[in-house]
Amino acid sequence: MVVGINRLYLFFNNKYIITLGYLYTVVMTGFIMSVMLSNNMSSATYIVFTNTVIIEFALLSFNSMVLYKKTFKKFVEKMEMFDTILNIKNHPQLVSFTFLHLLLYIFIFAILLILDLLYIQNFENFIGDRLVNYAYLVMYYAFICHDTEIIFFCVLLTMILRRVKIIKGHVGKLFLRKKKSSNQLEGLSYNANLDVSHLHNAYDLLHTCSEKLNSAMNFPFVKYLVAYTIVYCTKFTILFIMPCYFSNITTTQVATMRTMLHDAINTKTLGKYERRQLKAFFQLTQDSEFAYALWGVIKMDMSLPLSYCSLCVTYLIIVVQFSRFID
Repeated sequence: MVVGINRLYLFFNNKYIITLGYLYTVVMTGFIMSVMLSNNMSSATYIVFTNTVIIEFALLSFNSMVLYKKTFKKFVEKMEMFDTILNIKNHPQLVSFTFLHLLLYIFIFAILLILDLLYIQNFENFIGDRLVNYAYLVMYYAFICHDTEIIFFCVLLTMILRRVKIIKGHVGKLFLRKKKSSNQLEGLSYNANLDVSHLHNAYDLLHTCSEKLNSAMNFPFVKYLVAYTIVYCTKFTILFIMPCYFSNITTTQVATMRTMLHDAINTKTLGKYERRQLKAFFQLTQDSEFAYALWGVIKMDMSLPLSYCSLCVTYLIIVVQFSRFID
């Protein structure tokens, strides 16, 4: 909200608060664009940065308020339905925004801001123009909104991850007759006694949430893939690996759950109807994986950063080889 990425509709139903938030976002976006466009610096670097930031900042603001508004609302609704079914609604371990979380977000925001300010200070010594420096400060304020957007999606990814762990706890309780897990999240499976049919519905509901999240992440992450090759390589690498890591952990949790189901099918003495239900649930976990793919093409897991670096290195070598003929 502070940097113009407005999603107050997820927290408030009051139309006046939401309208005021939208008004603030429009004013902030317009102010940043006017300051950057009114500066008359002729540096080619500044012109490129200005055009890039203005377009991306405007698109991110429009994307948050208009394009995926219904998608995020559906995501929240499905998540609340899931929590109700598993009797974990408003549980302290699943609250994604507490005072400690607020301090953590402020700390991360402060680090990003300090890094940007240090870069501006270094550039200030180089150009020696205060008016230009203020324009750069505004420009890097707009850049922060990109970083906070990725942090926001990381929070949503951890929400999915926590609930997958709870489902894994239910699988262990139902089919392996395991004692209460030492893992606090898996221990929440004892808050409700679900049969296979209800567990099947809960898994399907959570998978729907992941699909909604996947569709909402397309534009911001594809934008980041483009920006990755241009600026902030080190910082973007860290920010990009974080959601890939959470996505990979989620997939690992589902794979472990599938192994537990497989062991239960092969080792436990089950009735005909129960075995059929167990096989159906096993098939569901195979057909509906928590695999995030940007626009259905780019698979987002820990192999993505390595594959991307490998691709860049490969084409860099090709360009270097062709440069001999150019020279």
